[in-house]
Amino acid sequence: MEWATKNNSKIKAFPGIEANCPLCNGEVIPKCGSIKVWHWAHKIGDDCDSWSEPESQWHKDWKNEFPIECQEVIIKGLDWDEENDKMIFVKHRADIKFEEKIIELQNSPISSEEIKKREGFYDNMIWLVNGKELFAGLELRKKDDYYTFRLKNPPKSWFSATKRIYIHLNGYMARSREMIYDDNFNGYMETVYNQSWDGSKIFVLKKIYPNVPCGGYGVIISKEEFIRRIKDGTI
Repeated sequence: MEWATKNNSKIKAFPGIEANCPLCNGEVIPKCGSIKVWHWAHKIGDDCDSWSEPESQWHKDWKNEFPIECQEVIIKGLDWDEENDKMIFVKHRADIKFEEKIIELQNSPISSEEIKKREGFYDNMIWLVNGKELFAGLELRKKDDYYTFRLKNPPKSWFSATKRIYIHLNGYMARSREMIYDDNFNGYMETVYNQSWDGSKIFVLKKIYPNVPCGGYGVIISKEEFIRRIKDGTI
């Protein structure tokens, strides 16, 4: 958790201070070590939001692309309590909420059951996932104005997602294939090469086919275009 509340204001973790959790109002303390990203932790017990995951610098960087009031927004709603077989009132902490759109940041593996729960609870949402962690080995092939892809070891839980998935091509190598004109052969030839993505591009997953090795297609947009389209409501 990056944000806590103190005197009705949102504050970030800093050594030597205490604050309250905006979700349960419990006491939280700053965790400000030299290895992990500075964050808040509950003084007693685990994080009260069962959907929370360890914060990474990737999470923090993406949240900071949006105003403070759009970060870690409390969403209230109904959810099914499987243990007691009834609907209950619950609250969850959405990573980013801009206008009415929720952006769920995902950096670690997640089950298909959890994907379905979050999509049902938030409804008007999209997924933004760290490709380096969750879609390693993505092989892209340029086709006119879109890209097809192959993935030998796909994270199969994402086959159940019904909301749009945006993959941040973030600091890793991925094989790319492209038709390039070769003067020596007087025609186009397919070229295979390793491409290093510096984090400035987003792969918009349009369709995924679950057969392994799985494939599908999508388009690539810039990070700047992604943020602009979120803010102007076209995503």
